[in-house]
Amino acid sequence: MKLNKGILFVLLGAGCFGFTPIFAKLGFSYGYSLAKLISFK
Repeated sequence: MKLNKGILFVLLGAGCFGFTPIFAKLGFSYGYSLAKLISFK
């Protein structure tokens, strides 16, 4: 069964998006602000 790459990428993106609130909540519990969480400095 041939899997379409587009479907795979959409499912992968949706899965990563589902984990985003977990990481944000964890970062906020350690005292980081939203600006610090979204910047890579």
